[in-house]
Amino acid sequence: MPDIVKKVWGKELIYKNDENYCVKLLFVEQGKCCSIHFHKDKTESFLARTGQVLLEVWEQLPEDYTEKDVNELARQKPQKRLILEPHSDLKVSQNSFITIEPRVPHRFYGLSMNDNTFFEASTLDKKNDSYRAIESMGLYKRDTNN
Repeated sequence: MPDIVKKVWGKELIYKNDENYCVKLLFVEQGKCCSIHFHKDKTESFLARTGQVLLEVWEQLPEDYTEKDVNELARQKPQKRLILEPHSDLKVSQNSFITIEPRVPHRFYGLSMNDNTFFEASTLDKKNDSYRAIESMGLYKRDTNN
């Protein structure tokens, strides 16, 4: 049985998290989003399962990033915006899968009324490895200028 972690934006089902790897299924409610965040050590790959999830990705921070660099993220437009499309049993499209390297800020939004879910496979998920530039906002009002 997976561990269930409730979030402002939905929930995570954590199937495995040990020194070798981590596997989760994330549920993002429609109109909600997570924080703009990055991980100092963790590399994570996402595979879309159902619904539509908008993933925003910023430029990778330098190894010697400062607090100022983190604070500036909120004022910068993302480098990439991608709608994760559900994969089929036999085919994973270019927009079904993405890998996020350490120090790459990102956030995701639930777009569909139905389940917006995606798998995360990553290196060890440590509680002190998430750095937030902006906290989770719950409901999201889309900026049409981006």
